[in-house]
Amino acid sequence: MEKEKLMLDLKSKLDGLAVVPFGAYQKLMEFMEFKTFRKGDLIRSSGEKEQYSYYLFSGILAFEKEGMLERLFFEDQVAFDSHAYQSGFPSQYNLIALKDGLMSQLSHNDELKVLNKLPEFNRLSLALQQKAKDTEDLWY
Repeated sequence: MEKEKLMLDLKSKLDGLAVVPFGAYQKLMEFMEFKTFRKGDLIRSSGEKEQYSYYLFSGILAFEKEGMLERLFFEDQVAFDSHAYQSGFPSQYNLIALKDGLMSQLSHNDELKVLNKLPEFNRLSLALQQKAKDTEDLWY
């Protein structure tokens, strides 16, 4: 799927949290990557730093630790180990795909650049962080 179409889809999904002009999403394209994944793919290994946050367009991802599923991530959720992402410490979880899907990924460093260069995303960023925290609180 074409990157601009994916950004338009992303905008339509996120406008409910905070409306950002499409022109800003077009500028965001330089920072984001889109990846497909297959059931069984290892997205990130435990022991690695959480350098990315992943927005799920489709599919299911999960945290796995010692053979046990610890947390699931579904369509329209941001998947990442928030503690590892914010602290810079390695994650204790494997991030694995349970169902084929599509995701966008944004590195922690690029997130900081986006918020600096494209301040129209600040409100949306806060709303996504709160949504991720609320969802995380349901699991732990």
